[in-house]
Amino acid sequence: MKLSPIEIEEKSMRIIESKIPIELYSEDELLIVKKIIHTTADFSLRKNIVFKEGVIKKAVNNIKSGKDIVTDVFMVKEGISPFLLKNYKGALHCFIREEKVQRTAEKEGITRAEASVRYAFENLKNIGIFAVGNAPTAIFEILRLNKKGMISDDLVVLGFCVGMVGAKEAKKELLKSDIPAILLKGNRGGSPLAATTLNGLLKLAFNK
Repeated sequence: MKLSPIEIEEKSMRIIESKIPIELYSEDELLIVKKIIHTTADFSLRKNIVFKEGVIKKAVNNIKSGKDIVTDVFMVKEGISPFLLKNYKGALHCFIREEKVQRTAEKEGITRAEASVRYAFENLKNIGIFAVGNAPTAIFEILRLNKKGMISDDLVVLGFCVGMVGAKEAKKELLKSDIPAILLKGNRGGSPLAATTLNGLLKLAFNK
């Protein structure tokens, strides 16, 4: 019997639930964990997913109140479900390709990810979520700006940067900081994980 896309997803989620200790998570955390495993088919990631205290509630409130969402790369932005964005009143941004960002990166000898973070916080006053799915330097720059008092207490960071250089360290520092965050410890990560986590938060915000 052929299953519909919805039936396939529901069956997949039941399989995932049967293979993980669901009692370790709140209902909202479990939704995010299941989406990450569903995206990767990798159960080993579960033990490295971290939810800082109160982060889901803060992220959902930011979404409901229409605070802006920024992504480090377009792969994260393009992974956000248009259906889930229908009720979202804020704006979804990615500045990595802005000419001013590229000029700043070249002039100051920094990565475009760092320059795009600076650009975002210089030009937006209402950032609620910053989703990082690629560049460790984006997280390091957020942390630097936070130490300078340039980051709102409301900001939530999704830390899913990936790579052999800096990714593990960036997320370790994010975990130690006072910034509310959902992150995947270690070198692994990627844009699909940042996007699926953001989709999960949108789903929670609008009960989709």
